[in-house]
Amino acid sequence: MNNIINFRKTVSPLTADSDTKTAYLDGAITEIILHFPPGCNALVGVKVFLNTRQILPQEGVIALDNATQSFKLFVPCKKGDIIRVDWENHDDTYSHTVSVIVNVEGHYEKS
Repeated sequence: MNNIINFRKTVSPLTADSDTKTAYLDGAITEIILHFPPGCNALVGVKVFLNTRQILPQEGVIALDNATQSFKLFVPCKKGDIIRVDWENHDDTYSHTVSVIVNVEGHYEKS
């Protein structure tokens, strides 16, 4: 089974923001897809955490322009773990919207 978790945030000029969602199954994060629309000009940085551990990238941020990039990984996770995406907009003029998709593959725990 898959748990596809979508994040999308419009970040105002010279601000940072974050969003958290919960993993709904035990398994592993196997892919993270980032979409940077045209005009981001590598001014918007994104990083993804599982609970308190930064998993993409391992340090720093990813900042692109006019690109959709898929990152394959294998990060074990449990139902109830918190997935957090942080956005940093270093553009002093424009807001930008960057989308992040986190794919969790695994199985649901039987109750």
